[in-house]
Amino acid sequence: INASGSANVVKEFENISNVVKEKFADRKQLLTSISENKPVYDMVMHVGKVGKERRDMLKNRIAELRKEQKMTQQALGEALQVSRQTIISLENGKYNPSLTLAYGIAKVFGCTIEEVFLFEE
Repeated sequence: INASGSANVVKEFENISNVVKEKFADRKQLLTSISENKPVYDMVMHVGKVGKERRDMLKNRIAELRKEQKMTQQALGEALQVSRQTIISLENGKYNPSLTLAYGIAKVFGCTIEEVFLFEE
């Protein structure tokens, strides 16, 4: 599946997810229902995999730039009004920032977004 196909799958998953949330208020009942429904389970697993693949495509230089400026994760988090844990997740590639946060990170380091975040196709 290409990027636009992935976006369509994610959008469809979000639509289904909203319906499922309305139907199943109880989390345990929801998880049991998903695991027993092979097509839904497969879709949930695919969306998770697509998300991971997309995260793998976006690399960043946050740790490198932060260390060059002798800045702690805590100090960077405070400058951006996010937690130290968010900075850790960003540096480890576990989380991609919103555009607003990406802009803030670039601004703190005096760089462009493209100099901080490297998109690999």
